[in-house]
Amino acid sequence: MVVLAPFLSLCQDECPLVTGAFLALQRDVRAAGLGGRVAFVEATVDPGRDTTARLAAYERARTGTCGPARPPRSPHSGGPSA
Repeated sequence: MVVLAPFLSLCQDECPLVTGAFLALQRDVRAAGLGGRVAFVEATVDPGRDTTARLAAYERARTGTCGPARPPRSPHSGGPSA
């Protein structure tokens, strides 16, 4: 199962709230032992401005880390950030 949430890295109102709820839901699913059955994906709806660097900064600001296993991707960057 895939849970998909749209967002904008420049959004300062509801997007951080949605991301926080998304992260809490992800933790709850993992705690219930269902982490291997559910994939959580946030997708930008503004790929022109949400560059790889901006997505990495957004992730660090929300989670305190930028996961090395799956770096943020931008459809215009040609791949994961270095």
